[in-house]
Amino acid sequence: SKTKKTLELERKLYARTRQDGYPYGAFEVTLWSNGNGGNGAAYERVDFLTVDRKGIWRAYEIKVSRADFYSSAAKSFIGNYNYYVMPEWLYNEVSKDIPSNVGVLVEEVQGTLKSIKKASKIDVGLPAEELYISLICSLSRDADKYYEKRKGGRS
Repeated sequence: SKTKKTLELERKLYARTRQDGYPYGAFEVTLWSNGNGGNGAAYERVDFLTVDRKGIWRAYEIKVSRADFYSSAAKSFIGNYNYYVMPEWLYNEVSKDIPSNVGVLVEEVQGTLKSIKKASKIDVGLPAEELYISLICSLSRDADKYYEKRKGGRS
């Protein structure tokens, strides 16, 4: 179950990526070992993954506490650009342990996210086809959740 702070950062990240022009994205994208959308072994999950019309991938890891940042859970930095999203107080505590190529977005007082560390472009760690399949699977899962909530199904 996600914390209130995690859900808050997710909402702000969603708004920020739309504002920045990265219109295609999904939360909790599971990356599969053989790229076939669930028929292989899941090996990583990225908190939020976007792709733009030029095929540029951005991966975001949301961290809300020191323990969360230093946990053994994988940091799925598989994008051309990779970011941490966190409260500013946390950034001040962990900044020395953030890789030089990873960017950081922090909360502003007025409720938005601001970039305080730019990401450097790197080569994507997986074939683009695997990323697209993983993104589509996550978007389909989200669509299913939406229709289930409506209780009307897909009529």
